[in-house]
Amino acid sequence: MKYIVLFLICFSVSFCQNQDEKYVITKFNKGLPPEIPFKWDKAFYTSINSGDFFQSLYLVSRDSLKTPNESFLFIIDSIGFSYKTVDFIKLGQNIYKSTVSLITKDEDKLDSLRLVLNLKERTLSYSWNNKTKIPTVIEKYKLKVGAIFPQINVKTANGNWTNKDQNKIIVINWWATSCLPCIEEIPVLNELTKKFSNNNVEFIAIVWDTENQPGFIKKHPFKYIQGFGSETLNEFFGEIFPRHIIINRDGRILLNKLGGSKQIGKELDSIITSRL
Repeated sequence: MKYIVLFLICFSVSFCQNQDEKYVITKFNKGLPPEIPFKWDKAFYTSINSGDFFQSLYLVSRDSLKTPNESFLFIIDSIGFSYKTVDFIKLGQNIYKSTVSLITKDEDKLDSLRLVLNLKERTLSYSWNNKTKIPTVIEKYKLKVGAIFPQINVKTANGNWTNKDQNKIIVINWWATSCLPCIEEIPVLNELTKKFSNNNVEFIAIVWDTENQPGFIKKHPFKYIQGFGSETLNEFFGEIFPRHIIINRDGRILLNKLGGSKQIGKELDSIITSRL
């Protein structure tokens, strides 16, 4: 117990760095970075070095650093930006910490990013989990184009489905009933199943929020085989939607596309046709 108390006191007085860890301390600036077009009048931001993995990485406070509750991590890359809420845990008076996991545009997993926020001093101390000032890849993405797609087992209304020994072109749609781009794509995807109904092609949609699927399908018929997510599949595919994967007869990944697209029907059609 005394060691825990000592640790908290150390953080409440000033940020105590482990001698083995290389923390970077940065000051917050008033306003927003030029890449973020929001109108947050009370915003403060600071930059985090992400090496060559992103164009820029920022921690942004929306409420003038009065609390840690309105904190967001903004990722800037060549096609725009994305952001996520950062949840901080209190360490001491005005001192908060958080650990954030990030993936690259190629979906490789980076070192965990450790953040320590000092509201009184308006500073951020950060360190990547490899104890250096910039991140490295700790896990390569397993579902890259060209790789062999592993065997999966999916529960459906008609029993278990698996890609093992299919000897077919398999088209997988990973989706959620709450995902607007997923819903907008359904009519186009239904047309694909109709076009290739007489070919050796299997279409399966695996839904993340399984509890909402039965009611949703009654209102929005989806002609793919309807599969249900699980803890294993959720971790396997991730929690970003939609994702489209095409697997060749030999089990090799031909396409792995993340995100909605108005051209997804044509893109899937072109790849399937070229492999028939």
